[in-house]
Order: sequence, then structure tokens, then C-alpha cells
Amino acid sequence: DKATLRDIEWIGSKTFLGSYYGSLQSKTPRAAFPWSESRDSGRPDTGRGGYPTCSEWWSKAETGLQARVVDQADPGLWTRLSAAMSMIGGNATDYREAVIRRLVSPESLTVSQGGHVYAGYGGNADFTLDNSVSRVAAIGGTALGSVAAFPAFDAMRQALPMVQAVLLMAVVVVLPLILAFSAYEIKTVITLTFVVFALNFLTFWWELARWLDSWLLTALYSSDTHSSFNMAGFQNSSDDLIMNFVMASMFLVLPAFWMGALSWAGVRIGGSLEAAFKTGTNDVQKAGGEAVNTAKSAVKL
Repeated sequence: DKATLRDIEWIGSKTFLGSYYGSLQSKTPRAAFPWSESRDSGRPDTGRGGYPTCSEWWSKAETGLQARVVDQADPGLWTRLSAAMSMIGGNATDYREAVIRRLVSPESLTVSQGGHVYAGYGGNADFTLDNSVSRVAAIGGTALGSVAAFPAFDAMRQALPMVQAVLLMAVVVVLPLILAFSAYEIKTVITLTFVVFALNFLTFWWELARWLDSWLLTALYSSDTHSSFNMAGFQNSSDDLIMNFVMASMFLVLPAFWMGALSWAGVRIGGSLEAAFKTGTNDVQKAGGEAVNTAKSAVKL
């Protein structure tokens, strides 16, 4: 029945305590339970404790697992639970059991023993059936989309150097006009210098993206600690497909980031140099003007 199924979901199950835990013992000595001849006869006395039954191991006051888990909880938690029970009612035993269930859940034990590693931002941290269905559907959609997307990405990657050459030609053509229209401002000259440098440096970013696209999966899976085939939900298959999409987009994202960052730096440097030139010549300009103004005033007098 549902009540029994709910009860046997955790290690403190009343069904287990009443039917099984009394006859089962720990396989290794436990320091919190002294060795007992009547209980541990036939097992070695190593001096590191006895072999408690599972019922004793869980239920014993102070040294039992249940009591030790309760001691690990924040004392303020029980105060808040008491306040909640006084407001909305309920059984204190049920609240206590719910807290202990959560503390000894596999998810909590995993986190307490060194943290939980999440494969990505897909799904919830506490992965559910809905998340699993969504993940499988996403894998199918990504695989179907890759049939048309990957050939398009391949053609795009071949076209990028051609676009670079045409853009460099266009910059060389308009360079004299822009300098003339800007009256040869220092800021414009510096900015154009950065633009030309950035366009030529795009080759590096494309080579970097191609290297990552070629060797990233090999670096991830060509070791004894990883496998290209993962039985736990085809997680690697999903990551591989998405990674291929991401790496293909890097041929556009990395150059866009590079051009934006470098152009911004060029504008800042150009503006600073222009301000420095103006500041450095400002005193001379004022001094030269003062001499002319003084001569004009003398003539008028």
C-alpha cells in the first residue's frame, strides 16, 4: 500500500525497524557501540568497538544515528517548527521525521560529503522525472537540428576568411577619406589603427576556435576518468551535441567580442592621446595668443 511504500523510502523506516533491523548487524566495528559478548560473539574484538544491530545502530539514544542526525540540525530549526505547529497544528513526530528524512536523503549526503557537481544549468538541481523527459526531448531536437545546422556552419567557416579579405580591402579604400573627413584627428588615426590590427588578428581567433572544436572533446574524454559513452542519462551525448553548436558559434562570437573590445580600447587611447596633445600645446598656444593681444592693445592706445 501507499503508506508502506512511503515508509520504506528511507533508512529510518518503521517497517525495517520492526521486521529486519533487529536481526541485521553492522559488518564493521563501530566505536560508538562497545563490544558485547552476548551480541558480538563470533566476531573479532578489535578494540575499535562492537557490531550493533541495525535497530540499535539507528535508535539508541545519544549514540544512535537518528540522535546524531538530530544533533546536526540547527537548534533554531526545532524552535521554528514548534512555532509552526502552534499556528497550523500537526504532529511533532511527523515534523521531526520529515526533517530527519531530508537530512539523511541521498542528495543531502552527497552534498555533505564533498559537494554536488552539476552538469550544467539545464533542469533543476534536484533532478526530477520532468527534467529527464525534457533532457531526452532536447537531445532529440538538437540532434535533428544538427542535420541542417552543421553543414551550414561548415560553409560559414569557409567563408569567414573571404569576408576578412574583403573587409581589409574596404578599410584600405576608405582610410584616406575617413582621415580627410576627420581633419586628421589623433583619435581617428588611433581608432583606425586598432581596426586594421583587429581585422588582421581575426585569423588567430578562428584558429583558436578551430583548435577547440577539434580537440576539446578529445581532451575531455581521452582519459581513464572519463568515457565518451555515459550510461547515466546520455548526459555526454547531450553535451557533445550542444558543444558542437557552441564551438561553431565561437567562429562569430570570438571575433565580435575581439572587435568590440579592441575598438573600445582604440577609442579610449585615441581620446587620451588627443587630450594629451591639446593639454601639452595649450600653454604655448595661450602664450602666443597673449603676445598678439598685447600688440593689438598697444596699437589701439
